[in-house]
Amino acid sequence: MNNTEHFGKLTERMQAFREEVLDAKPYIDAQRAVLATEAYKENQNQPRVMVRALMLQKILEGMSIYIDDKSLIAGNQATKNKNAPIFPEYTMEFVMNELDLFEKRDGDVFYITEETKEQLREIAPFWENNNLRARGEALLPEEVDVFMETGVFGMEGKLNAGDAHLAVNYQRILSDGLKGYEKRVKDIDNLIQHIYEDNISGKITDDRFATLSINYEREQKDLKEKINELSTTIDKTNQEELDLTTFIDKVKKYTEIKELTPEIVNELIDKIYVYQQTKLNGKQYQKIDIHYAGVGIIAISLNEYELENAFQQSIKNIKTA
Repeated sequence: MNNTEHFGKLTERMQAFREEVLDAKPYIDAQRAVLATEAYKENQNQPRVMVRALMLQKILEGMSIYIDDKSLIAGNQATKNKNAPIFPEYTMEFVMNELDLFEKRDGDVFYITEETKEQLREIAPFWENNNLRARGEALLPEEVDVFMETGVFGMEGKLNAGDAHLAVNYQRILSDGLKGYEKRVKDIDNLIQHIYEDNISGKITDDRFATLSINYEREQKDLKEKINELSTTIDKTNQEELDLTTFIDKVKKYTEIKELTPEIVNELIDKIYVYQQTKLNGKQYQKIDIHYAGVGIIAISLNEYELENAFQQSIKNIKTA
């Protein structure tokens, strides 16, 4: 629909160009993905920021340039108007999963040639566990998996595109949650009973009864598994919160430790692992893992050089005290 009142009227040239673009069939385009892969392969030993810079350079130098007769702007991110480029450095998973399904989508239909499919199949192995999505998934705690599977978190676009946040399905949490799954399991029991009665009375056929009962039982089985997973995660989270609260209460008793006594060690520390010494740049390093009571290892966000500086500073402080 043309909104001439607010945006005016397209010129004859732009109207023709608009129709030309709208009529064009959108294709999956592999050229950018191939160039990106080549750049990553050629510069694997470079810092990541340099790899991405060199990738951009290779893409800008290697992408096909086209000039439409009716357009004043030359070039695009793909080889033709409306073509969809692939960004393998973000993700290749959904691309490979939908390689033969792009044309069969309900929405955002794309066409793809056999040549393009082959190009994408050739570069796909290089990107396994080697792109942004893979690194994002590796950083996710195991307990998050159950929330991903049940639809509480939706992170597809976030993992693929690096938006640096996740989308929580608050409506699902508020409307369903653990209690909602439990209610659905009970509802399915009633539904199975009803279709059994309908089958006995002749309201539905045996085949229809068999199909419905199988589907309901499968859904019920999946829900029960999700309930167990959610319950375990909730129990674990509650226990971790309790352990942390208990640990904090213990620590508050020792805000000014002047002497490390066996009593303090036994109350605050579960175990200590001392590893074999290593030598780096002429210095001896000793790795020690301290597992605190109820909370485990407390991570320190300092690298080895920052830790060394902090240690040297603490020695100076002791000498000048």
